[in-house]
Amino acid sequence: MLAALAIKPAVAQQNPFVGTWGTSMMLPNGSGYAAFVDFYPNGALHLSGVVTSGGQILHMCGAYQFDQTILETVFNAYTPHLCSMGMCEPPPLPLDQPISSQYQFPNPNELLVSDGTHYVRQPSNPFPLPPTGCAD
Repeated sequence: MLAALAIKPAVAQQNPFVGTWGTSMMLPNGSGYAAFVDFYPNGALHLSGVVTSGGQILHMCGAYQFDQTILETVFNAYTPHLCSMGMCEPPPLPLDQPISSQYQFPNPNELLVSDGTHYVRQPSNPFPLPPTGCAD
């Protein structure tokens, strides 16, 4: 559930987020990480990411809403669940907890988020949502 801010659902207004956005970064261990975010017109959200040195693709699903300066996301499911001997790794982002960030669009193809992430609009997500969604 999204927090009760004075933010309208993503579907209720002109929506500059809709589409696929990508970013990449270097991790402290020297490997790269690529992430892609799909913002859907209905307020749904899909994040996929992979460590570029051969890691497994992670998918997270949730919802988003925004106002003129704040983007709020909530992830509620992820796949795959990496488990061994009855112990599972937690998702990289907390589930069912709103994450609020300031944002700006320097132009229609760039999205800057207050955590320092710089996204660029992409034609498609190279790691599409699996047919089962974010359910294992």
